[in-house]
Amino acid sequence: MKNNPFVIFVTAFIVVMGSGLAFAAIGGQSESSRGLEESSFAVDFGGEIESQHPETAIIETTEARETGLPDGSADEKKAEKQEARADEPTDGEGRSDQPLEKEEATDDATWIEVLFPTDRQVFEDKSVVFEGRAEQGAKVYAGEYQADINDDGGWRIVLFLAPGTQTVEFKAIDPAGNRATDSVTVSLETGQEKPKAHEFTVHQKYLESREPFEKFYGTGTPGMGVVARSEFGVADARVRENGEWWLPIEFSGLLESKTFPITISTTEGFSGTYWFSYLAKTHEFTANQQYGSCTENPPYDVFWGTGVPGTAVEVGSAYGSGRAEVGEGGNWEMKVFFETAPVGQPFEVVVADSLGNAKGFSFTRLDGQPK
Repeated sequence: MKNNPFVIFVTAFIVVMGSGLAFAAIGGQSESSRGLEESSFAVDFGGEIESQHPETAIIETTEARETGLPDGSADEKKAEKQEARADEPTDGEGRSDQPLEKEEATDDATWIEVLFPTDRQVFEDKSVVFEGRAEQGAKVYAGEYQADINDDGGWRIVLFLAPGTQTVEFKAIDPAGNRATDSVTVSLETGQEKPKAHEFTVHQKYLESREPFEKFYGTGTPGMGVVARSEFGVADARVRENGEWWLPIEFSGLLESKTFPITISTTEGFSGTYWFSYLAKTHEFTANQQYGSCTENPPYDVFWGTGVPGTAVEVGSAYGSGRAEVGEGGNWEMKVFFETAPVGQPFEVVVADSLGNAKGFSFTRLDGQPK
């Protein structure tokens, strides 16, 4: 990589505890620096290190690896710069006519290069080892934190990355105070793991029942919605984190045995049709009369019996009527008054249900004293 004096510098904020571990954060909001999180640098100075920030990971000591440039590479860098200076016009006494900027003059005196990681490299682990080479005898820093460096100029430092893209700059300072910089842009990808896909399956438990109830179950992608629809009821559920789902559904309005379709569909586009048979409980229609005559004023009688749950039962006569509904248990009962019935004259009373069943009775009003 070439030296770039215009790269945004890493500004470090330091917290130093224990045997010298330093943490720092990049300052500023440029695109190259926004990725690094606060307390993102960890410098390995040797020995086991403690920090006043226990939530920040600690990097244990490892020896700097020998990362050599090809022989003579340092000399080649200097030779290139000197050759460039030789091409500039002079005043005849060896002095250049071109004004020298102070920063350029110091860059000629030393050099630094980042060898690893490569530019635009992407990592999944936030702990990254940065390595390179610099002029022998120079010191290398990331921000204000010094890297390990060996006698040959090979340097090494461990940094913590933040999610996203960030540019990290390194500087080398030789014993004379001359300095040079190099940088590398890296990224940390820490996207959340996507739910594991599961094959969608459907199982039906009962197929037919005397109870208006069915249950479906199976497998699918976690979080996926599953819906069961029929003309007698609708229900829905979601696939659980383990990839399993179950969906009970109740039906209403079934008065007789019936086979009907149930559609199972999902939020991922699946649709299938399943069939359920409801076997209605058999309830024979019966009707009974309690008294047959009455001396009360007004006169009344009580009727009761059995029938299909939900069906209607009516009592009718020329002098009074009533209506009831067969309960869930198949029973019904009602009290009917005959206020206008003549005394001593029997008349017909008919009990019938909504399914066409009927039974006839007779009632007589007896003379009695009004209450």
